[in-house]
Parts: sequence; C-alpha cells; structure tokens
Amino acid sequence: MLHLLSTLVVLIVAAGVALRRRPEIHVRLMATAFAIDLGIVLYIETTRHAVAQVTGPAGPLIWFHATVSVLVLAAYVGQITIGRRLLAGRATSRRLHIAIGIAFCLLRGTNYFTAFMVSHQTAAASQQAAQRATAPLAAPLFTPAQR
Repeated sequence: MLHLLSTLVVLIVAAGVALRRRPEIHVRLMATAFAIDLGIVLYIETTRHAVAQVTGPAGPLIWFHATVSVLVLAAYVGQITIGRRLLAGRATSRRLHIAIGIAFCLLRGTNYFTAFMVSHQTAAASQQAAQRATAPLAAPLFTPAQR
C-alpha cells in the first residue's frame, strides 16, 4: 500500500513539474504531493517507529534512505517557502526555486527506489528472524533410530 501511495506521489510530482508554467495547478499538485508524503512519513513513524530503528543498530541502506527522506521533506519546505515568494511577484527567487526543484526531484526519485530496497531488506530480515524463532534451540541428543 505504501509503495502504491509513493508511486502516486511520484506521478503527482511529475505532473506538477510538467505543469509548472500554470501556477494555480502546479501549486495544488505539489501541495497534494507534500501532504501525501508527510502522511506516509507520519504513518511509518507511528506504526514502525522508524526513528527508533535508525537510531538503533541499522544498516547503511536504512541510514541512507532515512537521510534522503529527511532531505526530501526539507526540500519540500524550501520549495514551498520560495514558491510563495514567486507567487508574490519576487522573480529573483526563480533560479533558487529551479535549483532546489531539480535537487528535490533527484532526492524524491532516490527515496522512491531506496524505499523498495529497504522494504525488501526488512522483509528478508523478518523472515530470517521468524525462522530462527521457530527452529529448535538444540538438536536432540539421540535420534529415534539410535534409541
């Protein structure tokens, strides 16, 4: 479900970029993408305690993904702030808005792909833990044939 929502966000962002010359539509699309992304982050934190996982023993992939996720949210905030200046008629902010927009798109794309990698890694680790939990603690001293 989260991958589906994340795919929807990527499509909304792509549409927002394509319609960047129509500010009324662009702003609505990008605000929608931000709201969904923020909702995903809040859901993951409340159900999976993502911050606790990263602050505990976590592999480099999870650290990288978490860092990129925070940078995506920071880029959203930067884009909203600078975009509001543009809407207010301060054209001097346009270059910065474009530069952060390019960085945002690269970060959001990286976030999208690493999310699949993290979920695959997490699922594999959970499966291994479940197998260890159901495995016998020690082999029997004698097999039935030896008794």
